[in-house]
Amino acid sequence: MGLVPTLNSRRLSDTELLRTEFRVRDPESIEGLNRDVPDSTAHPIIVGFYDETPPGGRAANPNAPFIRCCHCGTRRHWKGHVVRDDRDEIYIIGARVCGREHYGARYEAAEKAFREERARQDALLRWQSMVPLVPAVTAEVEALLHCADLTALELKRDAIQRAAPEAFRRLTQAAASGDSLTEIREERDYAAETQRHARYERALAAYRAKDPQERRWLRDEGRRPEPDTGPIYVRTSTPLGPLAGAGFLTDAADLRRAALALRETLNAVQAVEARGTEQAWLTELKRLLREMTDRPRSVTTALQSTATAHLFFAPDNLDRLERWTSSNPRCSFHRDERSLVIDDSAKGRTKIAPLPPLSLPATPFLLSADRGVGPSVPMLAQVA
Repeated sequence: MGLVPTLNSRRLSDTELLRTEFRVRDPESIEGLNRDVPDSTAHPIIVGFYDETPPGGRAANPNAPFIRCCHCGTRRHWKGHVVRDDRDEIYIIGARVCGREHYGARYEAAEKAFREERARQDALLRWQSMVPLVPAVTAEVEALLHCADLTALELKRDAIQRAAPEAFRRLTQAAASGDSLTEIREERDYAAETQRHARYERALAAYRAKDPQERRWLRDEGRRPEPDTGPIYVRTSTPLGPLAGAGFLTDAADLRRAALALRETLNAVQAVEARGTEQAWLTELKRLLREMTDRPRSVTTALQSTATAHLFFAPDNLDRLERWTSSNPRCSFHRDERSLVIDDSAKGRTKIAPLPPLSLPATPFLLSADRGVGPSVPMLAQVA
């Protein structure tokens, strides 16, 4: 059974990774470079890479010199790796093709280990940029969660949902889509009914004017004119425009849920910091870094929706809701000054007072986290 890798089996510690510049400039001038052909039975460890490709590539630079490869002994590469083998010899070798030809599967393993080192270095640099924000973002999240206006907003949303569950579902769908509401009206078309009756009278007169034998034949064939007295309705659709301020009704604008999820991530970040990143797997660091971008973004998205929640109770918006539900026999909305009145066939009538403009805590650090974190720590140029 093979050995199970551990966090402590890494070649470089996190501190060393943060000091290391893996890209090497002018690779042929590396101190101690062995220009002979490497021992193909040795174990290669990739400690750096070079990329001397000139701007525009070969097409723009047909005479640009290549870098000499220790494997093939020729100058035909611009890209390659710096290799230190287990005999402590340093070589430069063309990436991929020459390296794999020379060392075989051992080179592929070395490439994988090198990619993991660079990935961890990138994560650590981003981590260093992100961690200073954590205390301030934590304070902002706690202020949001304990804000009285957030509680008032949630109570208003819950009141609408309790008063008309089915209509609430339709409201959230309309708010999430941003599509225009449509007023559907059915009105009786008396003019069409009059025209229909006039046509019947003309057909009946024509029928009566025929001789008895033809009338009998038409009657037997079921073609005798018969009156139609059923009402005729015409249906019209009128676009009303999208709902205003209704985002706070949707799951995407559930500010408390988004803030609680972010607090969970902040606690996890602080736990990693407390025990040190050396004890954290790369997958854990990357997951928390991703969450420290995605979850602040969810909070700021919810904040943007809640900022306009009071507009839901604007008179023109309530009038729009009334027209939208005017043809619904099970549930309809009405306006009483600035209050929303809901008539639900199952729940009865509910009057919901308007929501004043909210005053939520400022979140400048949370907005910074929303924009993402990136490397900010200068690296010292060196070959590992």
